[in-house]
Amino acid sequence: MQIEQASQTDGKSSGQGGSLGDERPRRGPFGLFYGWWMVLIAAGAQFLSGGFYNQGLSVYFLPISRDLGFSRAALSLAFTLKTLEGGLDGPLVGYLVDRLGPRFMMRAGGLLAGLGFIFLAFTHDYLSFMLVFLGLVVLGFSSGVSLPLGSVINNWFARQRALAVTLGQVGAEVGGAILTPLVALVVLGVGWREAAMLSGVVLLVVFPCLSWFLKPTPESVGLTPDGTLAPAGPQGDGGGPHGGRYIAPEVDFTPREAVRTLAFWHLSLAVGIRQFSKQALMVHLVPLLVWKGFDEPTAALFVGLFALMQVPLRIGAAWLADNWSMTKVPALSALAGAGAAGVLLLGEDAWLGTGLLFVFLFALGETGNSPAWAVVGNFFGRTSYATVRGSVGFFQSLISLPAPVLAGWLYDTTQSYEVALLPIIGFYMAAFVLYWMLRRPGRQARVAQAEYHPPA
Repeated sequence: MQIEQASQTDGKSSGQGGSLGDERPRRGPFGLFYGWWMVLIAAGAQFLSGGFYNQGLSVYFLPISRDLGFSRAALSLAFTLKTLEGGLDGPLVGYLVDRLGPRFMMRAGGLLAGLGFIFLAFTHDYLSFMLVFLGLVVLGFSSGVSLPLGSVINNWFARQRALAVTLGQVGAEVGGAILTPLVALVVLGVGWREAAMLSGVVLLVVFPCLSWFLKPTPESVGLTPDGTLAPAGPQGDGGGPHGGRYIAPEVDFTPREAVRTLAFWHLSLAVGIRQFSKQALMVHLVPLLVWKGFDEPTAALFVGLFALMQVPLRIGAAWLADNWSMTKVPALSALAGAGAAGVLLLGEDAWLGTGLLFVFLFALGETGNSPAWAVVGNFFGRTSYATVRGSVGFFQSLISLPAPVLAGWLYDTTQSYEVALLPIIGFYMAAFVLYWMLRRPGRQARVAQAEYHPPA
C-alpha cells in the first residue's frame, strides 16, 4: 500500500502544511484514509475470530459433549477457563503488544490458533481436549486479535474512536452471521473434527496475509490520529515520516498510574459484571435455545441472526457514543441484555417470536462492548493502551469466571435454565448502574510535548 504524499504547496493550505491544524488527510489506496484500512484489516481478522471462535464455538458445544462424553458443566468449565486465560494473559499480552508491536503478535496468535484447531480434531479425551483448547486455540486468539488490533485502532483515531473500534470489531458479528452457519453445516453434516481442521487451515493462511499490511501507528507514515499531517518544525523534530513527537490534549497514563485511579477499578467492575451475564448467555446460546424447544439447526440459524443483527445496531451505538456518551451507551445496552434473559425466562417455548425477540435484545445488549473498550483509550491515552486494556481484561475475567460453569451446573442439577437466568438478569442490572455512574479519571489533562516511540 502506497500513501499519497500531500503537497505542501496545496492551494487549500494556509501556508503551514505540516502544522497540527492542517486537516488534509493522507490517503491510501482508492483515496481512503489509511486509518480506515487498518480498521478493515482488523475487521477481516475479527471476521475469522467471530465465525470460527466467538460465535462459532457455540455450535461445537453439543456435538463435542456427545462425542467425547462430557457433561455440560465439564464442557462449560473449558469455556470458563477460556475466559480466565484470556484475562490472566491480558496484562502480559498487552505488555508484549506495546513492546513487540501488534504485527508480530497477530502473526504469532494466528499460528497458535490455526494449529490449535487442527490439533483439536485429534483429541479423544478431556485432558487432551483441554490442553489443546486452552494451550493453543485460546492463547492464539487472546494474543493475536483483540489487544493487538484494538491497540492499532486506538492509535489511529481520536475523534471517531468509538466508531472505528466498533467497525473493527463488528467483523466478528459479520463472521458469526456468515461463517458460523457454514461451520454449523460442516459440524452437523460432516463432523466437528473436520470443521475444526478446515478452520485451522484457513487461519494459518489468512492471518499472516492480513498482518503484512498492518501499520501500528499513524506516526509510522508521518501522520497523527484522525489523519492530519504530523507536526513540522521545532514541534515535530526528531521523527520525520517514521516517528516524531505527538501533541494531544489526551493524557497518557502509565499502567501504574492507571491502576491507581478509581476510574480504572470502576470500569473493570462494570465490564466484569456485564461480562458475567454475557458469557453465561454466549456459552450456552445454542443449549438455551434448544431448552426453549428449538432444534439444533434452527438454534444455529438464530446464532447467525444474532450476529447479523449486531452489525447495524453496534454501528448506530458507536455513533451515539462518539456524539453523546461512551459510558451511558454501555449502560443502556446492559438493560437490553437483562431484557433478553427475561424473554427466555418468560417467553413461550418453541415460539418464533420468543427466539427473534431474544436474539434482538441480546444483540442490542452487545452494542455497548466496543464503546466500553474505547473508554480505555479516552480515559488513559495511547502509549500504554494495550497494557491497560489487558489489565482491565484480567480483572473482568476474574469476575465473569464462574458464570458459564454456574449456568451449566444449574442446568445439570435442575434440567432447566430457569434458575440460571435470575443472576444473569441481576448482573446486567448492576452493570447498568455502574456504567451510568462511570466518570473520567480525576486528573487534569495536560498538553505536553512528549517523545512518542511507536512499536516496531
